[in-house]
Amino acid sequence: MEDILFLGFELDLYGTHEYVMIYWYIDYLLGVHYQHLERIHMHVTDNRNLKKQGNLRSAPPPTSAVSLLISQQMMIIAKQDICRGIHRTVSALRKTGHSIFPHLEFDDESTRFWHRFRMYRTLGSPTILSYKDFKDMTQFDNITALDLLNVSLQNFQSARSSIERLLAMKSSELRMDFCHVDFTKELQAMLRVCIANIVSLHKIIEEYKPKFEPNTVQENEIVTTNHKQQKQKQRQKNKKSLTSSSASSSSSISSSSSSIQTQKLIPLRKDNKVANFEFKYHPWYPVITLK
Repeated sequence: MEDILFLGFELDLYGTHEYVMIYWYIDYLLGVHYQHLERIHMHVTDNRNLKKQGNLRSAPPPTSAVSLLISQQMMIIAKQDICRGIHRTVSALRKTGHSIFPHLEFDDESTRFWHRFRMYRTLGSPTILSYKDFKDMTQFDNITALDLLNVSLQNFQSARSSIERLLAMKSSELRMDFCHVDFTKELQAMLRVCIANIVSLHKIIEEYKPKFEPNTVQENEIVTTNHKQQKQKQRQKNKKSLTSSSASSSSSISSSSSSIQTQKLIPLRKDNKVANFEFKYHPWYPVITLK
């Protein structure tokens, strides 16, 4: 199921402003997939159920089946860690102002969320997540950008460890005898993505660690200062022309409110760097840098 959403990156169907949404939902689907494999693994290795089935089926499960389940679980964990690292990194860079999303006039995020994942609504499992679930679980108001970047770094490091363990396994354990070369190439591409993002996150954290501050305080200061300036200008205009019409006054108020809203959208970074997404190693996972 998650591969359907992954293919959207190969077809270039998503905008950068949708990466958090897509990778967050893939993270959820991978978690459900892992739970299914965990239940299968418990059923296969449960000796009590095997004894109830009689002498003919009381033999222990073959090691190849168990190793196959373990390798699939490790692969899902690696993918899940990469997806978490990506959408948390994007969320952190959005808090710092380095990830600038386009302002689409006729776009509604909740409607877009419904259309992106409507193909899963006809299925009985897994449970369909709502737009409210997405907003609640990706609301990082109480977490600083630096903490988010550190957590993302841990996700990529964990994914790297899982991939290295998979590369160390034999083809007979992976049950990839006929496609082991292609499987190894994919693992190596995922490993390069992890290493590149680890290096990039280390650079971002070390370079901007003294500058990371909560955006809410800075944003409130910008809005408050701008609001005071607008009030002063409005008072001066009222002194000059007391006979202005109600239409002109309403237009001035709307222009002042729009200017305040524009100030909120100004990036709070102290440099000219923005987030850059390069799918140079794997078509599903980008390397995130600041350029």
